[in-house]
Amino acid sequence: MQLGHSKDHRPDLPQLKLMAAAAQPSGLLLATDLHPGNAADDPLDVPLIRRARAQLGRNGLRSAGDCKRAALATRADIAGHQDSYLMPLPLTGETRQALPGWVNAVVTGAQEVVLLYATDDQGTVSLFGAGYEFERPCAAVVDGKAFTWVERVQVVRPFALARRQGAGLEERLRRAAEEVRRLTPAVGRGQQQSRDEARLRAAVAGILERLRVTGYLVVSWEREERRRKCYEGRGRPGPGRAWHWEVAVRYQVTAVERLEEVIAEAKYRHGWRVQVANLPQERWSLQECVLIYNGGRSLGRDFHVPKDVPLGIRPLYVREDEQIIGLTRLLTIALRLLTSFELTVRAKLATASEELAGLYEGQPKRKTSRPTATRLLKAIARMGVTLTHVSAEDNSRWYVSALPALLLRILALIGLSPTLYTGLAGNTG
Repeated sequence: MQLGHSKDHRPDLPQLKLMAAAAQPSGLLLATDLHPGNAADDPLDVPLIRRARAQLGRNGLRSAGDCKRAALATRADIAGHQDSYLMPLPLTGETRQALPGWVNAVVTGAQEVVLLYATDDQGTVSLFGAGYEFERPCAAVVDGKAFTWVERVQVVRPFALARRQGAGLEERLRRAAEEVRRLTPAVGRGQQQSRDEARLRAAVAGILERLRVTGYLVVSWEREERRRKCYEGRGRPGPGRAWHWEVAVRYQVTAVERLEEVIAEAKYRHGWRVQVANLPQERWSLQECVLIYNGGRSLGRDFHVPKDVPLGIRPLYVREDEQIIGLTRLLTIALRLLTSFELTVRAKLATASEELAGLYEGQPKRKTSRPTATRLLKAIARMGVTLTHVSAEDNSRWYVSALPALLLRILALIGLSPTLYTGLAGNTG
């Protein structure tokens, strides 16, 4: 356990790092590794991938992950063992420098894009993005030998991501305009006026830079003077007495103008991301690659379940490494069981073209064919199953109340017998 970055906003607590490989699309964990919380991700991916490959006993696997798995050494090891990869590149280093040029080629019309479509469960086809791809050579050292391969660089713009980033820009522009106007409040009691133009200019620039809207807004202000005749010395003024003008200066922001053309062009550049793959192009098109990555089961959800209810390991009140490792591995077994439970129920419901009702609190008629394991367990926990003991003279008996229909159906879906409950009446001693 080492101090490190905490996604739960608890940097005061030591952290551990759990590396996991899961099958897609089932989400079942294949392998897990535990490391100190301050360990970097890059060196930990290759050993985990090799463990999963050895466990499955085959090559030709497709590896997908987040941008932390996109290190060149990791991609080289995957490609060098006749596997394939599909993952986004982090916006750092060479990618950060090259991305504006890749996007600019589309904005200026020099590069054509392919429209990307998706089909939902009801068969409805919708446009969700656009993008293009190109190939580039790569080289690295794998197992002590030089290895070269060709990868596909896919520059993709999901429209939903572009809309979110555009909305974020609009919110920052609104906040910037409000904060700039508050720099020069109206004259009144308790209102501090801006009397130094250089300081005002620096404050405006600081706001625009902090909110990342420099170049999108033009701020104008004007200089106001108030002159008052003041006589020298004390007492009542008389003829010929010396006097001077006392000038009070204040600056007032008069306008915060939006540069609409610049803002519009910036929005054209929103939403772009880069992913790389070595999948054969003749089999996997750009659209199919994007859909494969978008449709992958997120391990983030799997990690959230054991950290929260119903497993809840936050925080771990243990100190010894053996306790930490053992308890964490026990929880990964529970996560496997929870995932298997969910997949089994969903598969049986899909086979029967059935939907379950009664899983949502306060919505008894709402139905779903894809319930989560957590929701199923919560529904079971809310059910009333009563074990009653009746004793009269020499006769003593136990009774179990009738099981709810929803519980009976869930037990049938996962292949368990109702005697798990009804058998309590015969095993009470």
